[in-house]
Amino acid sequence: MSKEPDAFSRGGAPQSSAAYSGIFAGIGSSSLSKEQAFATVLAGAVYADGTARRVEVQELKALANRTRTMAELDSQQKRDDALNAAITAVGNKAHFRDAIANACNRLLEAEAKDCPGITLSAYAHACDLIFSDHDVPESEKRYIKLLIDKMELNVAEAQRILDGIILKNKV
Repeated sequence: MSKEPDAFSRGGAPQSSAAYSGIFAGIGSSSLSKEQAFATVLAGAVYADGTARRVEVQELKALANRTRTMAELDSQQKRDDALNAAITAVGNKAHFRDAIANACNRLLEAEAKDCPGITLSAYAHACDLIFSDHDVPESEKRYIKLLIDKMELNVAEAQRILDGIILKNKV
């Protein structure tokens, strides 16, 4: 079985979107809305292994319409725009890590200001997306570790969430 390319080594990345042009120019995470940051962490989970499988994309779209964070965007078009910007950002291998780091920083800012629990929520949803296809290559394991690090999560708490998601996806 050949090793799949991960998000850091594949080619053919989409062009950057207007919503993320500031990230690529070095502007900090404050230029992102918390919804864009949330969507970016989720999109990163889908694209971490370099392959967006249909089941993962379907679940990503469902989450964009179901989560409270994304529901704060007052129209379907705004949710779609945030999700498309996030997909474009993480699909660009040259900017994947920067996009994720800035998204995590923005979520940390939101957590400290007015959204308690948003980092753990984003982490849990990202882990659920990773396990949705029942295949977790090393690149996705590295992505989980990256999120724990960049979102400054308590390792024991992150492991507890991961254990629950693994259990949920066993059957």
